[in-house]
Amino acid sequence: MKALIKKLIDFLKARPYCLILAIWPAQIIWYGVLNHLIVQDPSKSHLIHIPLDDKIPYIRQFSAFYILWFVFIAACLIYVLIYSKKDFLRCAVGCMFTLYVCMTFCTVFPTYHDLRVADTGGGLTGLIVKMIYAADEPTAIYPSMHVMVSYVLAIRMTFAESMKGKIWWKAFIWFFATMITLSTMFIKQHSSADVFLALALVIPFDLIVRFLILPDRRFKGKDAPAGAAENDTVST
Repeated sequence: MKALIKKLIDFLKARPYCLILAIWPAQIIWYGVLNHLIVQDPSKSHLIHIPLDDKIPYIRQFSAFYILWFVFIAACLIYVLIYSKKDFLRCAVGCMFTLYVCMTFCTVFPTYHDLRVADTGGGLTGLIVKMIYAADEPTAIYPSMHVMVSYVLAIRMTFAESMKGKIWWKAFIWFFATMITLSTMFIKQHSSADVFLALALVIPFDLIVRFLILPDRRFKGKDAPAGAAENDTVST
């Protein structure tokens, strides 16, 4: 156990840039507070509901993909952290930039929806939906952060140097991101309008990160894998 802990410490020491994730908890706290502060009243918040929402069925089985969003994020970030500093920073910054901008918008433009079902159904998936409903109010929804982060990661993983030649893995990532997107509507956690806005913003947000925040010129030397992380520095 001590040897394993030492390896983990050495791994993180070789990648000090992973500390950028330390600012993520602030967004989680911000969302948690805002999610419960927004009043579900059209006189105080903006109701998001379009005709298409009423035609989308409730499918509780998609709740699995909704909660696996967290695993999806962790898996992508851990992979690029192992193999490439540039890929990791673009994925991590892409996620946080997306989340913080969305949170700012949700703060100044509070939103909610009225799409949730009264009977979530039985079985494990029905129970998962009940737990989601209990933990997460249908507020601060526009645009969908589930959708935006999923596709920001899908795009970054597609163009990641550490993913070259891994066509099937890239296809799986896009498939999973799509299933997460569908889950937000099928379990009635989001309006389709939330999804449409998120999809419209994904590419612009990715381009901002790729060409303005972390362009190639900020990286000196070769983008080093695993043990050579120290050779890949970022200029100021």
